[in-house]
Amino acid sequence: MQLLQAAESVHNANKTFVMEETTGCARVKVQFGDDDTSIEIGKLNMTRGARDATMK
Repeated sequence: MQLLQAAESVHNANKTFVMEETTGCARVKVQFGDDDTSIEIGKLNMTRGARDATMK
């Protein structure tokens, strides 16, 4: 599930986030590379993935 949220973050804000293939995590590539809305959606996806991982 975490991989899915990371991929969604990269998909929604692909100028800001990049996928780490070895770990399956998203990380910031260029701070503020996308518009504010895209970045917020990407952050929400990451937050949801972290919350889901802790609930297991």
